Amino acid sequence: MSGCICLSSGKLHPRVCKESGKQRFAKGDSLTKLGDIFSTEMKSITDEAMKMKKILSVCNFIDCILIHILSFLNAKKAVQTCILSKRWINLWKSLPTNYINDDGCLVEPFSTYNMLDRLIIDSCIVQDAQNLCISSTRLVNLTILMDDCDLAINIGTYFGLELYAPSLQTFAFSGPYTPKLFASKNVLSSIKHVDIHVTCYWNLKAEQTSSVLLNWLVELANVESLTLSSYTLKVLSLVRGLLKVELPSLCNLKSLKIKVVIPSSIRDEMVDFLIQNSPSTKVDIVRL
Repeated sequence: MSGCICLSSGKLHPRVCKESGKQRFAKGDSLTKLGDIFSTEMKSITDEAMKMKKILSVCNFIDCILIHILSFLNAKKAVQTCILSKRWINLWKSLPTNYINDDGCLVEPFSTYNMLDRLIIDSCIVQDAQNLCISSTRLVNLTILMDDCDLAINIGTYFGLELYAPSLQTFAFSGPYTPKLFASKNVLSSIKHVDIHVTCYWNLKAEQTSSVLLNWLVELANVESLTLSSYTLKVLSLVRGLLKVELPSLCNLKSLKIKVVIPSSIRDEMVDFLIQNSPSTKVDIVRL
C-alpha cells in the first residue's frame, strides 16, 4: 500500500511512503506551507514598497532642496507650510528672498497668523505695492533686514511700513534706506527698544532717508533704549539745520548705543542732539 492521503474527521494528514522511505506531505499541509511562503513574499514586497514610499517622501529631502521648492511659492503660501510638521516650522525662514506681490497699494501677508509674537523679515521686496502692512495683536519683536536687497536692480521696490501691532516692544531695522512709517500713537508708544542701521549713506536716497529717519525718532516717543550705527548718524546729519531742531521725543531714553568702526568719527554734538531731552542717558560707543 503506497497511499499518501488519508481522510480522518474531514482532515488531511501526512503519510510516510514506504517505497521511498521519505516523508511526503498531504495536500492540506502543502497548501499551508504554500500559504506561508506567499505571506512571507507579500510581506517582503510590502516592506520594499514602504521603503520606496519613505525614500520618495518629500519630507525626507534635505533642507536645501525643500527651501528651493518653497522658493517657487509666494510668501504667504511659503509661511503656511509651517503647519505641516515640526520639521517645516522654521524652513520658510531660510528663504533667501521673498517677493511680495499685490495689485493694490497695500500688501498684508501676516494678518492670518494670530499667534505671531516674533517676526524677522529678511531681504523682502514688495512689488506693485506702496506699503507693507504688519498686523498682529501679539507681535512683540520685529526685525527687518534689507541689507541684501539690490535696490539699484529692483527699481520701484521702495515701500512704506504700516504697523498694527499694539504689543510691539522691540523694533530693529537694517537696510540702505528707511521706509516711511505709518502707525497709530498707541502702537508707536508701546515700542521701548529700537535698533537702526542704515547701511549706505552715500546712495541717491540718502537725503530723503535722512528726513524719514528724523521722523522715526520723533514718532518713537517712548523709546528707552536706542542703538544706532555710525552710518545712521551720518544719514541723520544730512537733515538741514538738524542741530537746531528741538526733539519732542526721546524723553524716556535711558540707554544710547552707537556702533562704530572708528570711535573718533562720532561728533559730540550729534550725541547731544539725541539726548537733549534725557541728559542722564547712559551713552556707550561700541566698536565693531
